[in-house]
Amino acid sequence: MFKWLILEYLRRKGAYDSDHAVSRKELVETLQINPKSLSVIAHRMHVHGWINAFPKHYNRYYWLGSRAFAFLKKYPDFINHPYMDPTERADVPRFLQRLGIR
Repeated sequence: MFKWLILEYLRRKGAYDSDHAVSRKELVETLQINPKSLSVIAHRMHVHGWINAFPKHYNRYYWLGSRAFAFLKKYPDFINHPYMDPTERADVPRFLQRLGIR
């Protein structure tokens, strides 16, 4: 579920290029995710083209990648689509509201 939340958070923050990138620290604090888990998830997402990251280590900044833009052409966001498990989708609005993400 964190993959979709990370993508949705980047979309809502307008992280479409490196000028508007979101820091690793901000993602950890906002999503309340373990830094090691974020590193593993973000690495997989980077390898598969969902996000871009710079620099390679430590104070990383993330923004949406080419695969995410292709996905957004088909679906309105990263929450309401057929690939997300319906049980997880039910928890997302409460999770985002609790974190203060609009």
